[in-house]
Amino acid sequence: MQIHTKASPLLLPLDMALVNRWLDESTTDPSEFEPLLQPYIPYDLIAQQIDKPSTYNYLDMSSFITKD
Repeated sequence: MQIHTKASPLLLPLDMALVNRWLDESTTDPSEFEPLLQPYIPYDLIAQQIDKPSTYNYLDMSSFITKD
């Protein structure tokens, strides 16, 4: 399976205080989040190609993506 190298989702750390600041509408200084906007995979992932989200039928074998 080919994975687009520039298609990296934002994966917030398991830090609820940080998640709450990310979601807080009153946060106006984005500088603390700049490191999060760099491509980085903090967890091992499994990528699974599907036909479409409404049916979720697998199209190929899953791929293991190791964390950075």
